Amino acid sequence: MVGVVGSSPIAPAKFPVDVQASPRLRSCSRLWVTTMRTLVSLVFIFPTVALAGLSSYQCVVKQQLVQDYILQGLGPGTGKLEPDRNPYFVGTRFAVDRRSGRVVGSLLDTADAQEIRVLHVGSNTEAFTVITTGHGKAKLLAIRENTEGPEKAFTGVFHPHVIAGTCH
Repeated sequence: MVGVVGSSPIAPAKFPVDVQASPRLRSCSRLWVTTMRTLVSLVFIFPTVALAGLSSYQCVVKQQLVQDYILQGLGPGTGKLEPDRNPYFVGTRFAVDRRSGRVVGSLLDTADAQEIRVLHVGSNTEAFTVITTGHGKAKLLAIRENTEGPEKAFTGVFHPHVIAGTCH
């Protein structure tokens, strides 16, 4: 016979107060479940956020310059940098993987790079510096890791353009 121990059937556990009948216990039970879900979520989310911050930069372009010969219709130029008439990269965001040097988004994207080299990982005295080459072109990105605070200034060069902004 199922559910029988010895000669008496197994009865369901009895609670001194009926949880279904008590609205107060029901709300406490919901609060407990919500609290536990939140705690479990935080345990999994915070390490991910911390690791993302340690392994990558999130950057925004705030200024775009170009060599003056571009503005003069490919004339001889004087070698000066001028604000670009079409600053289409201003306001764009990009990400930089600190370990590999890969850049996703913006003028400095490394999708077509044949070689990516992190020249310096950054320190208290040096900037994080990466150079990429491929197809006869070179791109350089320097992020001032050696500054205080969460925002770090960057400079990026992809001839004839120079972009600047901040990363965190």
